[in-house]
Amino acid sequence: DEVALLGRNFAHMRESMATHVQHLKSLDQAKSNFIALAGHELRTPLTIITGFNEMIASGALGSVPENVRETTTLITEQLTGLNRLVQSMLDLTYYEQDLQKLDLERRDARDVVRDAVMGRKEVAEKRHLRMTVDLAHDPLWVMADSVRLIDAVLAIVDNAIRFTADGGAIRVRTRAVENEVHIAIEDTGIGIPQNELKWIFDKIYEVGDVMHHSSGTHHYGSKGFGMGLALCKVIVEKHGGRILVSSALGRGSTFTIVLPKAASGANAPAATPAREGVTV
Repeated sequence: DEVALLGRNFAHMRESMATHVQHLKSLDQAKSNFIALAGHELRTPLTIITGFNEMIASGALGSVPENVRETTTLITEQLTGLNRLVQSMLDLTYYEQDLQKLDLERRDARDVVRDAVMGRKEVAEKRHLRMTVDLAHDPLWVMADSVRLIDAVLAIVDNAIRFTADGGAIRVRTRAVENEVHIAIEDTGIGIPQNELKWIFDKIYEVGDVMHHSSGTHHYGSKGFGMGLALCKVIVEKHGGRILVSSALGRGSTFTIVLPKAASGANAPAATPAREGVTV
């Protein structure tokens, strides 16, 4: 009787766990559906607004007073950020549905990192952040879609900028570790609570109070929609790699993109099995 009771309890527990897992899958699918729908619904009005704003700024609709020209410049800046957000939402959806293909070729990871960091040099200077790049002496060959891999690196660099106070430091390093290439982004920012590290790569997850959201992407302490790291993780995994992260509150964080080395004449790497991607 005791063995039978134990067996029934285990069966009930297994059933409860299966139900819970299915519920979590449903929630994740709901997130994906929302992201896809929102991205598509936002694209059309943003395209129309962008087009009319460009027509006004160019003078196609008549002469433009100076104060109106300044306004169109501000609108352009905000529309650029919104269009980038919408594109990230759509990209994430395409990757999840396996509709987005990578154009992989043998590339030196140092060039990818250099291009990515240069894209944020001006932003860092405005915030008085010391951004340094420490590249390996020898080429670090990987099979990569340069545009997408730059997006992945930028997602982490942007986070470092957002959560590092003015006057802080950000360091980007590349190195070879056996048969892997490591791209590490270190910052002296506010850090991430240990209990939240395993969630930061989830869709629509933002560390801290979401009620204090800010659209100022590169302003210190600003918050976004939690899309950047989720997209970064997908892109890296599509390259056959993974992401490691370590962090300490008040001392900063280190994100490391790990990619397999490309052999001479190598073909595209196979995607690695799903992994947690987090090392504390």
